[in-house]
Amino acid sequence: MTTLTKGQISVEDQKQYDGLNKTFTRDTSTGGTQTLTKPTSGTGAVDILAVYGGGTARTLATLTAALGSIGSNNAAILFTPGTWTITDDVTIPANIGIIPVVGAVLTVSAGKTLTINGDLWPYDAGYFAGSGTVDTSSATKLTLLANTTGNVTGNVTGDVTGAISGLSLGSLIQIDTYTSNSTWTKPAGCTKALVITVGGGGSGGGVSASSAAAGGGGAGAMTIRYITSGLGATEVVIIGQGGAPKIGAGNGNNGTASSFGSHTSADFGDGGSSGNASLTGLIDGAGGSGGSTAIGSHDLTIDGGYGQAGIITSNFIRQGHGGLCQYSNAVDNAESLYPLASNGLSGSNATGYGGGGQGAAQGSGTSAAQISGAGSDGFVQVWSYK
Repeated sequence: MTTLTKGQISVEDQKQYDGLNKTFTRDTSTGGTQTLTKPTSGTGAVDILAVYGGGTARTLATLTAALGSIGSNNAAILFTPGTWTITDDVTIPANIGIIPVVGAVLTVSAGKTLTINGDLWPYDAGYFAGSGTVDTSSATKLTLLANTTGNVTGNVTGDVTGAISGLSLGSLIQIDTYTSNSTWTKPAGCTKALVITVGGGGSGGGVSASSAAAGGGGAGAMTIRYITSGLGATEVVIIGQGGAPKIGAGNGNNGTASSFGSHTSADFGDGGSSGNASLTGLIDGAGGSGGSTAIGSHDLTIDGGYGQAGIITSNFIRQGHGGLCQYSNAVDNAESLYPLASNGLSGSNATGYGGGGQGAAQGSGTSAAQISGAGSDGFVQVWSYK
């Protein structure tokens, strides 16, 4: 009698995606079959160590077995951490992208050449070692930032609040911060005010067709105005709204402007462009423009950062991240690049104030509508002095 020992499941226990078929069949208790999805097929990346290398062989044989099996299919192969030994000439064709995980090193033997013709992300010479040759002249090298237009973070960095605190503007009475429409009431003794305004960010573009990557929304502008005359007993405060997310194909929605009375305002960010379901070039949906123009006088205007374009190649897809302004935060997965076969990718909402939302993307396998990330609202802050 055989004794079965229960334990944790391992990679070897799973039916991994092999770059060919995303499903497999299994017999049922009633004598039929059931079609199931392989656990790693959603990412579109093939863990060649697990599938072709027995979980241990980081060798040329494992790589050539994977290349031979995948053939002309579009796929991305994953090099897991460890030293991979390339002991003979080998070419990775254009239809197969490669993703070296941090800690993976491809060591090429002397007199041998590793030729990479497909997408390589992220490109870093530190992934290669040995005295042999690595030829990436025909590869599409995808770096962490493939920005297309405008600035990602606007034109000025630093601690705005800290900088203002160090100025000699008079005796500070109070600081009022507004994140929704309101009315500012001039405190007793106030003769002047420094006002910071940030416009609302645009939302990312949406997609509905397969193989499409939309651009991120632009960030709202920031303005600073030191008002020494003309302050009313009250002033109307308008907070710019972030652009609403876009569901399905279409450009993202623009934000709206923030303002303090008739004294100053900050422009909004534009929505990102829709993904176009095209593999003819690297750039798909363009990023939205950052806010720049503003109404009234300003001592300082800082343009909002442009949204990043959606990126799509024959093997990889990346959503355009939203533009940043002085008071918004980067989205955690802004630089994530996914295999083209990935399932639909919704955009992340902007966080902080005035940020642009992330664009949506759709892999090659489905055509369902995807929702983009919303832009974040702006704000107004008033420093009252006497």
